Amino acid sequence: MLSYLFGDAFGQRRYKSTQRKRRLWLDGLVIIVLIWALFYSWPNLYPDRDALHLSPSRTQVILDNDFRDGIRELLAQNNVTHEYAGRLRVGGSDVRVFEIRFYDQDERARARALLNDWLEEKYADDYVMSYNRVRTANQFIRLAGGVALNLGLDLQGGVHFLMEVDTLAAIRQRIDATAGEFKVELGRNRLRSVYFSTGVTEKVDGVDYPAIGIGFISDSVRSQAIQLFSEYEMQAKTREEGGIYYVNFYFSEVFVEQVRDFAISQNMATLRERINELGVTSPLVQRQGSNRIIVEMPGVSDAAAAKRVIGSTANLEFRMEASRSGTSAGTPFPFRDNPRERAYLDRKIIVGGENVINAQAQFDETGVPQVAITLDSRGGRNMNRVTREAVGQNMAVLLVETNVKNFVKNEADGSTEFETETKKQIISIPTIRDVLGSRFVITGLYDQAEASELALLLRAGALAAPMYFVEEKTIGASLGQDNIRKGVFSLILGSLCVILFILFYYRVFGLIANLGLMFNLILIVAIMSQLSAVLTLPGIAGIVLTIGMAIDANILIFSRIKEEMRKGLSGIMAIDAGYNRALLSIIDANITTLLVGIILFSVGTGPIKGFAITLSIGILTSLFTSIIFTRRILEFLYAKKLLKKIYI
Repeated sequence: MLSYLFGDAFGQRRYKSTQRKRRLWLDGLVIIVLIWALFYSWPNLYPDRDALHLSPSRTQVILDNDFRDGIRELLAQNNVTHEYAGRLRVGGSDVRVFEIRFYDQDERARARALLNDWLEEKYADDYVMSYNRVRTANQFIRLAGGVALNLGLDLQGGVHFLMEVDTLAAIRQRIDATAGEFKVELGRNRLRSVYFSTGVTEKVDGVDYPAIGIGFISDSVRSQAIQLFSEYEMQAKTREEGGIYYVNFYFSEVFVEQVRDFAISQNMATLRERINELGVTSPLVQRQGSNRIIVEMPGVSDAAAAKRVIGSTANLEFRMEASRSGTSAGTPFPFRDNPRERAYLDRKIIVGGENVINAQAQFDETGVPQVAITLDSRGGRNMNRVTREAVGQNMAVLLVETNVKNFVKNEADGSTEFETETKKQIISIPTIRDVLGSRFVITGLYDQAEASELALLLRAGALAAPMYFVEEKTIGASLGQDNIRKGVFSLILGSLCVILFILFYYRVFGLIANLGLMFNLILIVAIMSQLSAVLTLPGIAGIVLTIGMAIDANILIFSRIKEEMRKGLSGIMAIDAGYNRALLSIIDANITTLLVGIILFSVGTGPIKGFAITLSIGILTSLFTSIIFTRRILEFLYAKKLLKKIYI
């Protein structure tokens, strides 16, 4: 197969008919790849634009001509540079969206500030404004799957967060859950304890982790309890004090590590879901060290909004109301809109946020924001079972939020101790009018923005443990554009130097090598676009390096051809021998570099991965253009007698 494609370097070809077939196949392959590369690199001539979309918040509101003219006049008066401002029809329906496209994010930010004040003054809550990235390529390209290159954080601007996960909170959650199981098992086996607490600690790997402390009146009862809980992945530490036999149950070092890894992995998965819900293109969510996560969101200009969404731990709980009199055995919770008023709710949670599989913000018939909830099968069964016997009673909807109040850095081991605060407030206490199932709506929200954010958080899921923002960076769009200009300039300058040198030194052969170089660049862009790879500033450096490696292969081939001519070969024989004898050396050199690129991609972080991606793709494309593309051009020119004499 290698002999069929590349020539005699991998074995002799016996028949001339085989050579003709091979050349026809290679010609077809080159033409197909060239057409494919040109088509799928074409969308990069139509870059995505930053846009603002304004849509009616209620069906009664329409986008009339006064609204359109008012926006255009506002933008013109304040000299806001924009590409387009007009109405769009969405999904072929009568619902319209007003779209404003901008050339950069700075102009979009200016327009957003102006429109916020203008909408609040003239239209109150009639319209909702959102960020968007609009593809400007024509419909035919989009239908064929053509997309533009995704730019990294350093090229289009955005936000960078370094977040630290409170792994102690994850251990504490496990301890609380296990403590409930212990109480049930002690009662079931009639083992009476005189002391039970989850407020004790035990050192694990030098860190104080929460534990379960239980006291018994005799050593035999304590021994029975230790035997009973031996199936749990916990260690027991005993002591006797004041005639009470104590035992502390705590997780082993191995299990603590497992819980920590699970909390990090779950938080990363939740962050990815939330960022995807925000519509961010090519985000980066990556673990750093034992308990930190790097989050990069290219194209995001509102760092405060992004920080609020990805770091929030909002969740929901549904509980039956016990009483508002204060005489019930239920637990009191304040109302969110009136913290002084409280209601007593049952301790048992009917359904939690973990049972929510979908949540959509919408409006009721009067324009009041609400969230439509869809539960999983377990949550639907629980909701149906409870409400079947509670028609006419009240069920509370609790909003649960956990925030980091304070943190203390331990200089000795580098760990961080967090002080968190969990707030549970009642959104509403609706009366159950009918038996509920897997689908229902919740109300009592302040506005559409809060409804949309709550729906997003419920869809994406809750964080396994609270997180603290250790580091925050915002890269402006103007800096990104400056990086693009410098990167493209370095690419053009490097390419120009290589093109002029190879053209001057190798003449006609240099011209053919430069054609291969141009094809190589187009092919790299097309492949990266189709793979949805992210182009970063180090990635541009990888492309520049690829140019040098591609030309290096051609120089090696041309030198071989020159040597064959000195031996007396001429014409097609010298070309054939030069390519065949240089092939193994070229493949060997490029494969070793490709292995390095793969290793860099596997173990590297964002910028290093960007370099490794373009380097690896560039190596593969340069092999194709140097070995197949330029060879077929030379063979074609010589066969058609367009190249009568070889000048090297």
